[in-house]
Amino acid sequence: MPASRLGLGYSAAGVNRFIQVFGLQNTLDIFFSARIFDATEARMMGFVSRVAPRESFDRVVDEWCGYVADNAPLVLRAVKKTANALLPIPDPGALAEAHAAIAACFASDDYREGVRAFSEKRKPNFRGI
Repeated sequence: MPASRLGLGYSAAGVNRFIQVFGLQNTLDIFFSARIFDATEARMMGFVSRVAPRESFDRVVDEWCGYVADNAPLVLRAVKKTANALLPIPDPGALAEAHAAIAACFASDDYREGVRAFSEKRKPNFRGI
């Protein structure tokens, strides 16, 4: 986080979000030192979820993206809305949007397709509707 190297005052909401995600000590380290963290340290801090060697990076990314692409788009959207709504400094409007997105999942063709595919022991064909 180069804010301290640039003389930028970082918002209280932004610092609070860092504290919630990375903890107080890591947040202070990030902002006070403004140093570049290597991949291993970034993973230990929770800044990234996984690390891959350079030679297998593209394969690992493609594999992970494949996992994501195989899932129901409406569910992914609902999880993203919910996670953002539950972050520090609650936003009641965002939480209402998250609840609506979750309800839309259960009312979707994708939900019915997922249940059918599960019972038929096959991969679902999600269409985002």
